Amino acid sequence: MSKDYDGLSEAELYKLFYDIIRDIPAGKVASYGQIALLADRPRDGRYVGHALHAVTDPSIPWQRVVMASGEIAARSNPGERERQQKLLKQEGVEFIADFQVDMQRCGWQKMPPDLFG
Repeated sequence: MSKDYDGLSEAELYKLFYDIIRDIPAGKVASYGQIALLADRPRDGRYVGHALHAVTDPSIPWQRVVMASGEIAARSNPGERERQQKLLKQEGVEFIADFQVDMQRCGWQKMPPDLFG
């Protein structure tokens, strides 16, 4: 049985996140929480992480999603953190520490649509 996320199936929820993640340009990063907010699901940042863990489609730039602090999240698979760092550096993303992106320079500035004008 598929999980229900407030009326969405897991596949529908993940697709919602993936569509937003595809919009992050090369050289920029977004946070898990920002993706959730843009999907109008502000409390679901952890599900963004679950969706990224499940990525199999190479068109989804999963590497462009980091923690709000800019840090690359630790992974259960050895070497994945280093792989993400390498992919981001290849795109020109600047780091201020070993696994921490410079969010001031490389943070994606897309915000949710303004419903009031």
